[in-house]
This record gives sequence, C-alpha cells and structure tokens, in this order.
Amino acid sequence: MANSNTKVVITAALTGAVHTPSLSPYLPWKHQDLIAQGVAAYKAGAAMIHIHGRNQQDGRPSALLEDFRIVMEGIKREAPDVIMIPTTGGSLTMTTAERANVVAKLKPEMASFTPGSMNFNFSGLAAKPRQWKYDWEQEHCAGSEDRVFYNTFKVIREYGEIFTAANTRPEYEIFDIGMLNNLATAIKMGQLSKEIQLQYVLGTLGGMPADPESIYILLSESKRLLGNDFTWSVSSAGKQQMAMMATTMTFGGNVRVGLEDALYLEKGVLAKSNAELVEKVVRIAKEIGKEIATPAEAREIIGLKGIENVAF
Repeated sequence: MANSNTKVVITAALTGAVHTPSLSPYLPWKHQDLIAQGVAAYKAGAAMIHIHGRNQQDGRPSALLEDFRIVMEGIKREAPDVIMIPTTGGSLTMTTAERANVVAKLKPEMASFTPGSMNFNFSGLAAKPRQWKYDWEQEHCAGSEDRVFYNTFKVIREYGEIFTAANTRPEYEIFDIGMLNNLATAIKMGQLSKEIQLQYVLGTLGGMPADPESIYILLSESKRLLGNDFTWSVSSAGKQQMAMMATTMTFGGNVRVGLEDALYLEKGVLAKSNAELVEKVVRIAKEIGKEIATPAEAREIIGLKGIENVAF
C-alpha cells in the first residue's frame, strides 16, 4: 500500500462547498458543467474525481442524493474507468445523515471522511466588496467565522459502520495532527478499517498551514501512530496550491488540485476549468521525473474494490 516512488495519482476536486458562484464565473455547479469539467479533468490526467453536490437553482451546497447521482453517472458514461470520490463533509450546515447518504446509497469505491471536528473559517472571502449573484453567498462565507465542522467520536463510529456496510474505502481528510490520533484510536477500537488512505488538507483557517513543514510533521506523526502501511495525498487551499503540489510529489505523495481548493491558475489569473489545474500539475510532475497514474494504476496503488462494485 505504500505510495509509489514514480507514479503520481492526481485527484481533481471540482467544486467543493466553500467557493460560491460569485467568486469565479468558471466554478462549475450545474450538473452539466460538473460532468463536463469532470470528464475534461480525467482526460487531462486525473485518475480520481472528488464530487460535491450543488443546488441547481442557485449553486449552494446540496446533500440531495440526486445531485450526486446525476453527476457521478454522467461522468461515468464518458469516463467509465475514472474513480469518483463523493464527499461526506458536505457543508457546515448539513446533518450527519445527509452527509453520509451518498455512501449508503451509491456505494462508491472511496469517499471522504474527516476524523475530527474543527473550526473551518473562510469568512475572508466575504471581506472584499463585490456584487453577489445570490442572496445566500455572502452569509455562507461570512458566517463560517462562527461555525464548527463537527465530526464527533459518535459521528466517526457511525461513519465507520456506514462505510463498512457499503464496502467503501474512506479517504481520511486530515486537517491537523489531532485527527490522526482520533483515527488511530478508532482503528484500535475496531471501528475503522486498517486500510488507510490519507488526504492531508492544508491551508484552511482552522487547520494546518500550507507549507512543507506541515507535510513533514503530518507524515512523521502518521508513521508514528499508524505505521508505514498507508497511502497519502495532499490538497492545498489558496495561492500555495501548485508550490505545495511540487513539494508533495518530491516527498513521494499523491496530489489533489481543483477549483474546490484554488480558483487561480497563477497570480491574478483565474483558472478557466479544473482541467487547466490538472494540466499544470501534470507538467510539474513530468518536470521532476514523475509518471501520471491511470485509474487502473491508482486502484492498485490504493487498493480499491473496482467500478463494477458501485451502485451508480
């Protein structure tokens, strides 16, 4: 299960639950746009696509199963071997049952799983004066200053039961060191599988900063608490995204890019699609001697059940 020294698994995170339509005209939230950008990101080199649902009237984060199913089935039709990773993080205002429903019903190969609660503050996005397209957007951003992304030990246990029943591999989203300890504890208690894929999520206010020291600290602590038998990836919010991707690949890790994490391709230049961000990280990977993993190779590296065993 150890990460490959030469093969890099790229994940494209298409839309997330933080950025809103007014922040970029290129942020996909309509079903057809999410499908088109997911397929384009796959063609650009992404082996895995991270999925969030969006309301089709105004783009706000959605937990409706159909907002996941339509997008996942649409991508699957045009990219039948790509790995899809729906979120169970959802947004800060969703219930546990809403967030986990996509795993229970669609039984994906892998889904996100955050083993711990945290402050998740992106209120700075509302600080700059702008013309908001929809009435929910400004409060969604500004209100995050006083919200908690909750993932209690009860939630961790319940998620473990849901993921096990669906035979879905968790991708543990690690925002800080405490979450690694929570994960190690739940595994020792028999609540979670010992098969571990970690996604270090850096650069969010409330979690660890986007710098090389964070990767080094998290890797060291992961090995101390979990042993060496895990695979890992890094996502980085904001302007440090590409610098952190280069650092991650140099360290031997896999990477996640996309408009969920960063809206800009470079300073002052909005990315026009998720595919543009994938293409850029592919260029960086090749410059430092890395090969891009196919979906089949990603399944082998991480150890997934296969697209034939999902329910969508």
